[in-house]
Amino acid sequence: MPWKVLIADDEPKIRRGLTQLLAAHAQEFTVVGEAEDGERALEMIAACSPDLLLVDIRMPFVDGLELIGRLVAAEGESDLRVIVISGHDEFDYARQALGLGVFDFLLKPVDEDVLVGTLRRAAAELTRARAKETQLARARDLAAKNRPVLIEGFFREALAGGLSPADWDETAAFLGLRFEGTPQLCLVATTETPGPAGRPLWAGLALRRVAEEAFAGFPNLLLSWDDPGSLAILAEEDREEIWVKALAQLESRAREVLGLVISVDRVPVPGFPGTLAAVWEDLVSDRREQSPHGTLATVALNVLERRFKEPDLSLDDLANELQVSPGHLSRVLKQATGVPFVEALARVRVRKATILLADPSVKMYEVAERVGYASQHYFSRAFRRVLGIAPTEYRKGGRS
Repeated sequence: MPWKVLIADDEPKIRRGLTQLLAAHAQEFTVVGEAEDGERALEMIAACSPDLLLVDIRMPFVDGLELIGRLVAAEGESDLRVIVISGHDEFDYARQALGLGVFDFLLKPVDEDVLVGTLRRAAAELTRARAKETQLARARDLAAKNRPVLIEGFFREALAGGLSPADWDETAAFLGLRFEGTPQLCLVATTETPGPAGRPLWAGLALRRVAEEAFAGFPNLLLSWDDPGSLAILAEEDREEIWVKALAQLESRAREVLGLVISVDRVPVPGFPGTLAAVWEDLVSDRREQSPHGTLATVALNVLERRFKEPDLSLDDLANELQVSPGHLSRVLKQATGVPFVEALARVRVRKATILLADPSVKMYEVAERVGYASQHYFSRAFRRVLGIAPTEYRKGGRS
């Protein structure tokens, strides 16, 4: 199929001459239109969709340089190759035209062999560009169809340290992922010890699905089930209350739907993405090596999960059970959670409360008592401090 050529020149004699010249090469090129000025050329480009444009610089209304500038600025015109043919040999015209991305600049009167050779080179470049775009379109289509699988594989490779920051940026952009701040990394594991055969495959897949539902509102979410039995979650969200809600849903759904009791280690990833693999390695090492049940902070948080209902639970009580000094435990908890013991306990209680508040039959004072508050007043204050709204508003649906 011949390449479609549009001629834009204010001289009828020039237009006729170019048309007759190209008629001798009809198998390669066909003239689909002639425009006497740049304004008319813009209309014909929209109507005819030419592949190649032969344009003069000096034309009335809209000159050649303005025409080219509009084509460069307009979306969807990058597929058009522009060749300037002008009788003006001033260097400034050529410089401006080439600066706008034209394919070539020829001087009148143009030699037939030179013109046809230039058109052939432009057509060859257009063929390569379109072939590349077709390949990219197929790749994008394939990526869209298999995006969840590609994202999980990408995340797993990043956790294993197989990606440089440049590799991460390139692949993340291709997959449509854009982390702008400091994301947080979670290691989610079941608290019970697996049997001799390990955890069944369905447990990891099901827990991953439950996590997807719990974190559905996060703009960027990466998940990967690790063979030894850990679910990795990477997400970006500055608001602590959103994390509390997501983790509360994850905990309740894992327990109610899957019959699993989970624990979560969560840390920020400063220096992301270059530090991601090291932070993950530290999380895994802490859980597996420092204690059969996890780090001191993890064990302490698990005790909070177990004893949160006790109204008088204190840092001393927690330290006595773990057989460590209160001061050391306080520092460990603060380093792991970013908040003091009292606030860490409040977060656990509030997260548990959000689960109870979903049941309208449970009265507000009962919710307070079940999560360890002897006073509904103190419960409401703690709830508002953690989530920013009163528990009554939360129950009515005022969830952000």
